[in-house]
Order: sequence, then structure tokens, then C-alpha cells
Amino acid sequence: MLIAAWHERLGGLIRPRYAASPAEPGHPVLIDRSLWPLVERLEGDAGLGTILPAGSPGVALIDVDGRNPDVDSPMDLQALERSPS
Repeated sequence: MLIAAWHERLGGLIRPRYAASPAEPGHPVLIDRSLWPLVERLEGDAGLGTILPAGSPGVALIDVDGRNPDVDSPMDLQALERSPS
């Protein structure tokens, strides 16, 4: 789905928007090579949303079912395992 959207738009950044949490950044993202220099500017775990927020030119959101929680640490994984599906 991400690759098809990237081909349709001929590049840019493609990000899923999950139905269960539409306001949260979705993962994985597909980033056109022309945007790689922006990735090199990132620090920490902020993500590209600080540089290319949703709604920016070149950013496409693809609506998908379900949810995709962000797991960055063992504590995040433990919390996910305890939560109801």
C-alpha cells in the first residue's frame, strides 16, 4: 500500500494513518531519497513530524485499519503486552 501510494505520487513521504489512532504518527513510513538529507538532521526520537508534519507538501497520509503502537523500549513492549487487543 505504501509503495503503491509512493508510485502514484511520484515520491515524497508516505505515512500510514491508523484508524484506531489517527492523530498519532503511523509507522512504517516510506521516504523518498530526495528527503534523506532531512532525516540526517534529526536528533533523538522526535521523528520527521517535527520537520515534515502531516499536511505539509510532499507528505501523504494513507488510511489503514487497526493500530500500530510505537514500541521504543522494553517498558513500552511490556505495556503493550498487558493492554487488551
